[in-house]
Amino acid sequence: MTLPRREQKRPTSDERREYDREVQEFSKRVLEIKSTLDLTPGSREWCYILEQAGVIDKSEFDDCQMLIGKCRKDGDLPLDIVAEDEGRAFKNDEYIHEANFKEVAKYRVNYLLNEWKYTPISFWENQEYYVQMFVEKLGLRNLFSPICATVHLRIASGSGWSDLNSRADIMRHFKEWEEKGKIPILLYCGDHDPAGFNISETLQKNISDLSKAVEWKPDNLIIDRFGLNHDLIKNLGLTWIDNLITGSKKKLKDGNPSDLSNPLHPDHLKRYVQDYKRMMLEDYGEDTWIKKCEAEAIFKTPETRKAVKELCSQAILKYVPYGSIKAYKRKIKSKRKNLVNQMLIRFKKVITKNERR
Repeated sequence: MTLPRREQKRPTSDERREYDREVQEFSKRVLEIKSTLDLTPGSREWCYILEQAGVIDKSEFDDCQMLIGKCRKDGDLPLDIVAEDEGRAFKNDEYIHEANFKEVAKYRVNYLLNEWKYTPISFWENQEYYVQMFVEKLGLRNLFSPICATVHLRIASGSGWSDLNSRADIMRHFKEWEEKGKIPILLYCGDHDPAGFNISETLQKNISDLSKAVEWKPDNLIIDRFGLNHDLIKNLGLTWIDNLITGSKKKLKDGNPSDLSNPLHPDHLKRYVQDYKRMMLEDYGEDTWIKKCEAEAIFKTPETRKAVKELCSQAILKYVPYGSIKAYKRKIKSKRKNLVNQMLIRFKKVITKNERR
């Protein structure tokens, strides 16, 4: 299957019908893939998923995003097949309390007693390490976020890493906890391709670049890359993509897409590309090094997503003992129980005082 394309010239009726047929086939394929997902991808994530499925290559990402948008507008695809962009979502919607006063009061009391997550102490106070996580793709962040939330572990995606404010934010948290005696750990998960391995190796430098501004040096920072790795790809049967095409729109001198394996690519002889080649040829004994596996491959089936979430859990447990998680939960439960008792006493006093009036 190829990406439907409309000719620049005015199409004939036959060409128009053929294009419409191809669009319908494309939409059908997208819906088939969506039925296997337990989350809603963003428009860019859809491109990676379709690349993994062999529908497009990376040089077609922009055209694919435009086509998905067109299909949503025309009704060929549902509008909600693409996740809402949180940065563009409306804020400050008006909320009308339709319930009567007693129902509202009852809801508020139940919320305070049972649902308000009173947290007077930090999970990290009794830990040896202070851990944060950085992932290359938004899809990974969404997948790992519930796991990270169980230990109050902060997680960010690569889309914000180039932003100086985001980078400084993660550094300030490391600085705060290192001053309290904790060892800073940055867990990283990204693509199995030259850029993915290059990112994991240059994170320390990217952080060091802001040392003066943040007044913190990452001398003791441990960066632990836990995926994607070759064994995981093999064990889960994830699909290799047989090219190293980048997201650049610029074509090479021979007219081919921007592919790091092409000697004409300006980065072809750079260290990070040649290191990737050496790793694929020497460490894994592959017949060819011209292949990659991007993080979106994990969305292939519920089983692959489950396995990768387990990988995330194990990466965290490497630095956060399971026993300490249970101990923290017991301590928080006790403090919340004491809060409920104090609230009940206060409520009774207020009720008694009002009844006397």
